[in-house]
Amino acid sequence: MKKIIIAMLAAGAFVSGRAAESKFQIHARGDFEEAVIKQSKNKEIIYFPQLSGVRPQHDTIIAMRAYHHGKPHHLYPLKVVSPGADGTGKAVGFKPINAYTLLLMINGARFKAAPDLYAYCKVFVPEDFKGTLSLSVWNDTKNKSKKFYFQAKPGWNAIYTPLYGAGSLDEGDSFQGLNVNVVDNQMHKWLVDDIVIWQGQDTEKPAVVTGINAVTEGDKIKISYQRSSDNLAVKCYRIYRGSVPGFKCDKSTLRGESDSLEFFDALSMRSDYYYNVTAVDCAGLESNPGKAIQMK
Repeated sequence: MKKIIIAMLAAGAFVSGRAAESKFQIHARGDFEEAVIKQSKNKEIIYFPQLSGVRPQHDTIIAMRAYHHGKPHHLYPLKVVSPGADGTGKAVGFKPINAYTLLLMINGARFKAAPDLYAYCKVFVPEDFKGTLSLSVWNDTKNKSKKFYFQAKPGWNAIYTPLYGAGSLDEGDSFQGLNVNVVDNQMHKWLVDDIVIWQGQDTEKPAVVTGINAVTEGDKIKISYQRSSDNLAVKCYRIYRGSVPGFKCDKSTLRGESDSLEFFDALSMRSDYYYNVTAVDCAGLESNPGKAIQMK
């Protein structure tokens, strides 16, 4: 059975203390939109600038490394590809031939676990994938691993987990990496995007979505919009429909969610509907609604 293990290693110092005393802090963030600093001769390591907190730490890097699991000397190339998770921008990909590990590393140092510690990334799952998808964290202090399983769906999967408690990490425990484990017998091409490790409760909503447009396209209504931004990472977009310009965006008007910058709604006999779109980040915060637009 072939395995692909996607490992994220990050460097930084976590603020210790109870959840109520924990200051919100982004310890590692990478969306791969920044230009590559360099790539190793064999193409198995890519260096990116790291964004940490509100001030970019230009003296640190994100290094990604793919190698045969169990045979570290057997290295395989990584490639920056487009589009990324939302249909624009960039992601990083590799195509396995056997059992591999993809390593995402920020300076290679260890973290110290503290309350309200979370990790998030996106992994692209192929259409005909029949294997399993899980995330595991290795506890260096207790010398054990904790694995969390996810139901893999075709397309981009949002991988999110608390790293503190739940049998994984206790306060003061050190850990060096996170692994997204994919058991794949068909050796697909894999993509990774939007990696964030943070501590504390996020209070910053994503930016208001702009550039909303709704037009009839065949037997559907296509709603498109511009990319939102967030201090962590935008997980998805919510599309709302109402009958007046100032309609309320809530459960009663929600039409659905989209991972990309477009959404297709069912065509209605009415032609006076209005649409609005909000962005939701990986901590679950939703942006304020923008200006609703009428379908054309």
